[in-house]
Amino acid sequence: MANPTNAKDKNNSQGYKTQPLLFLRWLQPGTVKSREFKPRKSRSKKQKEVEEKKNSDDNSSSSSEQSEEIVKSTRFDLIDLAGKDLNTLKWAFEYLHEFWYPKMLPLKYLHVKEYTHQVSPQTFQALSSTPYYIQDAMVCMAIFQQRAKYKEGDAQSKALLAKSLDARGRMLRSLSADLSDPEKRTGNMVIGGIFQLLYNDLARGISDGWRYHFAAAYKIMRLKGGLQALAEKPETHLLVRAFLHAGVVGDTTSPPTEQALAPQDTTHFETFIDIVEDIGYVLTTYPAFFFVQTMRINQLRAMTADRIQWGLSPDPNARTQAFSILNDIKSFSINETKGTPSPMTDSMLLGQSFKTALYIFCVLSLQSVSILPSSNDDSDPLAHIVSYEAETLAAIIENGLPNPKLKLLLLWHLTVLGVDAVNRGETRRDLVRRCAYDMYTYTGSYSVWHLKEVLETFWASGKTRWDDCWDKPYLFSPATNMDSSSLIPK
Repeated sequence: MANPTNAKDKNNSQGYKTQPLLFLRWLQPGTVKSREFKPRKSRSKKQKEVEEKKNSDDNSSSSSEQSEEIVKSTRFDLIDLAGKDLNTLKWAFEYLHEFWYPKMLPLKYLHVKEYTHQVSPQTFQALSSTPYYIQDAMVCMAIFQQRAKYKEGDAQSKALLAKSLDARGRMLRSLSADLSDPEKRTGNMVIGGIFQLLYNDLARGISDGWRYHFAAAYKIMRLKGGLQALAEKPETHLLVRAFLHAGVVGDTTSPPTEQALAPQDTTHFETFIDIVEDIGYVLTTYPAFFFVQTMRINQLRAMTADRIQWGLSPDPNARTQAFSILNDIKSFSINETKGTPSPMTDSMLLGQSFKTALYIFCVLSLQSVSILPSSNDDSDPLAHIVSYEAETLAAIIENGLPNPKLKLLLLWHLTVLGVDAVNRGETRRDLVRRCAYDMYTYTGSYSVWHLKEVLETFWASGKTRWDDCWDKPYLFSPATNMDSSSLIPK
């Protein structure tokens, strides 16, 4: 199927390339009461019923409920009418603008940019000229959001799944074509497309392919001068952020013998993050201090597991390094996190949640490779501290998840709480289940639900170590796509 923006004179005469998109009437989030589209020549019975419902409910239901009902009937029409993919993209933008972006606005108070990229008429027109592997990421994001409203196996859910698979097929074909083109295969757009597929697969609950996407992107990034060279260019900050998040966070939920980032690579990352911060960029969804400590922990895990594989005991200095990391985490003041316009309680809650989750992760993961002593006896100092920190983390997640400023930022914390719950009983596990369901319905990413399934298997296994939970490399993310704004030609 041809890209509408590359179509012949008929499409050019409609002004997609040079004129504003007249069929988009842009309104502030939350102000839409209804949308009117020209109906098909032959209206179905269902469409007539929807229109009658609209007329009869004008003075009864709330405006937001009416809007959602009308948009539901319209967006299915737009998907079904997708003889041109621009119609589907238009539907995705309108849906995300009305139902997704308003939910993301509170994150701006925490200076979080990862999920708050606003869709606009200008972005829509620019995106319409990009390859399908960029366009259809937005389409899939809207479909995932809508699909989360239905039960698995429902007719609506199956129909939306089929639509998302069609979009994924276009993404794969488009990316394959550009990877075969010597002039395009090392471009920023191609790297962005690879990460779009990575997040797309995660949102579907496909955990087996993310490492292949990651390795391919890493290879191209090295051909372009490496991570430090890309970090110095504002137009590639986006790619660096996606790479770091996938590699470092993914390694926490992967076997220590199968780390995405080799130990020799992580030794350079503290310097690398300093460079990134110097040019005004902060890893906002994972504060820099905690990010560095996570890399140090992953490095210890990988190096120790490698020694064990060769029949060697852990490095005698490893335990000293482990306690040094724990002391750094414990002594870190959450008031040292970068200030925001948000009320201090939100900033402090986010900082405290990272501090608590990271402490638990450090102890459990390093006990798993025999660096730290392991005991479930509460009289053991480490076991007692972890038990206390787990209670604190459970309270933070339970109270913080309803907060729209924090809802998307607590998935990794929920992962840590879920692994620790193997020793805490059904009450704690039920909390993890409820939070996972809440986050899934809010984000539309099946990756969140997949986390619950992995934890359920772990809880039933009779095993208790951190690495027992991960039979292969996993990455869990609430994001269903990556912000592509810096990749779009201005």
